[in-house]
Amino acid sequence: MHYEYETQLESFYLIFQPIIHILSNSEYEMARFEILLRTREGNCYPEKIVNTYIKSEESNKIFLEWYADQVTKLCQKYPHYLFHLNLHPEQLLLPSTKNFLHALKPFARQIYIEITEKSFSEDNLNEAKLSELLEFITTLGYKISLDDVGTGRNTLELVSRNIQAIASIKFSLIPFSDTEHLTLKRCIEKWLLLADTNNVCFVVEGIESRKIAGCLYKLGVIWQQGYYWGKSVEL
Repeated sequence: MHYEYETQLESFYLIFQPIIHILSNSEYEMARFEILLRTREGNCYPEKIVNTYIKSEESNKIFLEWYADQVTKLCQKYPHYLFHLNLHPEQLLLPSTKNFLHALKPFARQIYIEITEKSFSEDNLNEAKLSELLEFITTLGYKISLDDVGTGRNTLELVSRNIQAIASIKFSLIPFSDTEHLTLKRCIEKWLLLADTNNVCFVVEGIESRKIAGCLYKLGVIWQQGYYWGKSVEL
């Protein structure tokens, strides 16, 4: 099984999607990049394989040792860039994930640990435990980003209660593609108010047109991500 896990890793590679900071109507900067995992077998996110890796300590250790090596090289090559690095909530419960975070600690100032909105058991990871883990991550010097707020368990109430530990919240337009325009606008405004009030970065993902980017900018959304701003690339 150990050999099988390592063989699968040979097909993995990382790509990067820019997170844009809009400075004015005519100026912006590529301030950060989200690290995205892909497999050469289909050039897509290897969800099934990753879900297998994170189910046990042994396989998660193998996967994160590979990941730490890749991220170390990246941070050394681009010391002035900031990166968002995704972790599944239940990975945080495994000792190998804590080892992974300790291994990357020298580069913590460059890294946002982005906790994905994936399904997980309340029995394994209740809010009290999640709060404890967020504190552990920030103690190591990392910044925390919560992904896909407004969906699943990343509700306005949960984020509000843990806002002191959070540096960035990300709202994706994709799950709300069928939502009425005014309802979506009000939802975004609520999240933006929470972020601005607490000096937290608010990023809207899934932006695919100039029109959407412009509308969001008028609302005050100056951090944006999506295909309109640039496709994911290998650095």
